Amino acid sequence: MSAGTTPASRQQAQRPRRSIWLLFERKVLLNVATVMFLISTAIMLFEGISRAAFDSSSFWAEESVRYL
Repeated sequence: MSAGTTPASRQQAQRPRRSIWLLFERKVLLNVATVMFLISTAIMLFEGISRAAFDSSSFWAEESVRYL
């Protein structure tokens, strides 16, 4: 360790990288996950209602929810 480098200064140097990841996780990743969850829920509700009320099934509904 050099004389000018202290553990506190190293922590401050590493903070921006960590805060960028936390910002990405909180702002972008959680919003994307929430939207994907809501889309999956809507597709499965559509599938359940169409099976129960109209006695017809969409071939793409279960597969799309599986991959979402």
